[in-house]
Amino acid sequence: MLAGARTVEQVDQNLGGARRLEPDVVRSIDAIVAAQFAPARATPTAHAAAATWGERERFIVARLDGRMRYEAIAAAWTDRGEKPMIAAQVKVFVDRLAEQGLVV
Repeated sequence: MLAGARTVEQVDQNLGGARRLEPDVVRSIDAIVAAQFAPARATPTAHAAAATWGERERFIVARLDGRMRYEAIAAAWTDRGEKPMIAAQVKVFVDRLAEQGLVV
């Protein structure tokens, strides 16, 4: 079920059963997410192949330096005024590159 609300009352109803997570649980979740979204580094082969790919793909590959977070890549693309991108889209693309051995 997706929680959605159009009024303040609906927000209150949706959050009525919510509870705060313990700090150690939040830390565990954060560690899992960080591991899954760890920045990748494009290989030289990926950089060469990207020359024939679309603009979005070239943009992503150019920023896969092992340090830049996927959120930052997506934000940099979106800040250019292009069709918005989110970190999950970068992650899916990087996962595909990983399957081909094009990132480490």
